[in-house]
Amino acid sequence: MYIADLVNIIFGLFYILLGMAVYRYPDLITGYNTMEQEKKQKFDIMAFKSKMKKGFVLTGVLSVAVGVLLAPFDCDTAKTVFATCSPIVLCVFLMFIAAKCHNKE
Repeated sequence: MYIADLVNIIFGLFYILLGMAVYRYPDLITGYNTMEQEKKQKFDIMAFKSKMKKGFVLTGVLSVAVGVLLAPFDCDTAKTVFATCSPIVLCVFLMFIAAKCHNKE
């Protein structure tokens, strides 16, 4: 097993644990814990933390799958690109979700 495989697996497990932690403790979400109470009431935290958990867990599962399934092959470049791009895609996804959850009526 190569270093890239281990990195993908470790980051994947980290993402899965982070998704579970954010769902259980939404105050871990940057910005939510410092929000004024009035803004917190307008923010749909239930929908956001649920979608945030799904995003982190999906990214983690994909990262572990890439580390395990591509281990026998010599494609370190593809693994590195995936490990680099997946957090960026996740962040963009979460920004769009946060914008939709901002105004709870």
